[in-house]
Amino acid sequence: MSGIFLDENSREKVIKKFNKINSVNEFVSLLNFIEKNNDNLKDKNAFKPINSKQLYHISKTKDKRYLEFSIPKKNGGKRKIKTPDEILKRVQKLINYLLQLVFEPYAHYSSNGFLFGKGIIRNATPHIGKEYVLNLDIKDFFPSINFRRVKVVLELNPFNLKNEREPISFIIANLCTHKDQLPQGAPTSPILSNIVTQKLDRKLTKISLSKNIKYTRYADDVTFSKKNILKHIFINKVSKIIQEENFIVNEDKTRLQKSTERQQVTGLIVNKKLNVKREYLQKVRAMLNNWEKGGLEYAINVFKKHQPTEKVDYPFKEVLLGHISFIRQIKGIDNNVSIKLTEKFSLLNNLIDYNFIKNDIVKKRLIDDNHKMERFLLVENLTDNDKFISFCTSAFHQIENLVNYYYWSKFDNIELLLNYL
Repeated sequence: MSGIFLDENSREKVIKKFNKINSVNEFVSLLNFIEKNNDNLKDKNAFKPINSKQLYHISKTKDKRYLEFSIPKKNGGKRKIKTPDEILKRVQKLINYLLQLVFEPYAHYSSNGFLFGKGIIRNATPHIGKEYVLNLDIKDFFPSINFRRVKVVLELNPFNLKNEREPISFIIANLCTHKDQLPQGAPTSPILSNIVTQKLDRKLTKISLSKNIKYTRYADDVTFSKKNILKHIFINKVSKIIQEENFIVNEDKTRLQKSTERQQVTGLIVNKKLNVKREYLQKVRAMLNNWEKGGLEYAINVFKKHQPTEKVDYPFKEVLLGHISFIRQIKGIDNNVSIKLTEKFSLLNNLIDYNFIKNDIVKKRLIDDNHKMERFLLVENLTDNDKFISFCTSAFHQIENLVNYYYWSKFDNIELLLNYL
């Protein structure tokens, strides 16, 4: 099942139905309603609803339904990933959408991770141009949240799954935890972590406001900033609050960044304006250069070698386009870097793969003409009519060379063709 999208009318119905459900049976019906009304559901005729018996069975066997593997962390060590099987993932995606829908209006404004309309840009923006930026990391964030903590917060506002509704909070908490932890890799872990950390956000916001300090949180990344120095007594108070909420600060990742050095918040530069890291741009340019010089297959192979695990499918084009879209979002669509990266991707993506041509000279000529053809569409000082004529001329040259190539191949005399190129 792809991403879930419901129209406004269906979303309102989901919230109303959720506030009225009193049993697991009604909860299952609501999940089916979400899936059936999902605009991204490709074949609605093939939709098969889940029943309560199936859900209880999935809940009972959920610990056996995870693929566990490790990926290397950037700064050493390994991160354990637990991905649910397709059946459990289907249920978790529906639960995730439901929880997001109900929780969104009540989410704390300082929390920017894994919520509709929020993200790392919103998380980093308040810290632009500050003299000091403090980054803290919550150690073992997801594993620190157990079944009991999940169940308890689901019994509170805005979910209120308590008393006769308590079996619903129980089955949600059970379906979304693995070996008494939120699994890194389950669709529901991010939203549940945000729900659990509401109290933490309120406490940290309160102490920050009292000191005229900006505070934001993106999952386990906690950030504070101020126009003058952040005192150690404040940092100690923050660590104490985090411990009171049953989390631990990862001391190895604590960073106090001055304006005289590169200040980062969730991977973005915030010194004077929002910007992407130089290393990020270099990575995107390298991906494009590998594609241009070695071809798509070569670029994909190089890309795969640098991924943390072979167990996850990383679609090269989609990832690259996502990176470029992100740069455009940060730098602006009219920025020269954004324009050049977009143009290069467009050019490469529209190129014809001429690797089936065995003769290198013919192949190079075809590729050169193909490059010219695509570049004509990107030339700004040409009229649309001139672009069309130039495009068609280059296309004609390629067709002519292909016809000649196959014609002379029949006579096993490519040398004659090469004289005309």
